[in-house]
Amino acid sequence: MKTALFGAELLSSGMLQSFLQEHNIAKVIVSAKQPCTADLDCESIVFQEKPEYDGHSFRPIDHTLIVFDTRTGEWKRYYFNLFSIEETDLISVLAENINRSIDRYTKR
Repeated sequence: MKTALFGAELLSSGMLQSFLQEHNIAKVIVSAKQPCTADLDCESIVFQEKPEYDGHSFRPIDHTLIVFDTRTGEWKRYYFNLFSIEETDLISVLAENINRSIDRYTKR
């Protein structure tokens, strides 16, 4: 199962719903102190202060979304409202490659 973790500022984003459907994401965790407002469908949304799931804690960055794969434990951060969707995918791949390089370097 894929889980999305993001800050409350993305809840009102129009592209968020299509992103969740396109990537087949069933569970949503929103990092916010306040519960959902009445104008949003929040039955399938979990609200918590920090973006955490299954022992994994993530640093919150405004207008970013983390997709966590519960089977593999792998995750990817997507950057919204900074680039077009095509550029967002490229930036996400680049950032992931940089993070892997840093991880390899620190393991030495």
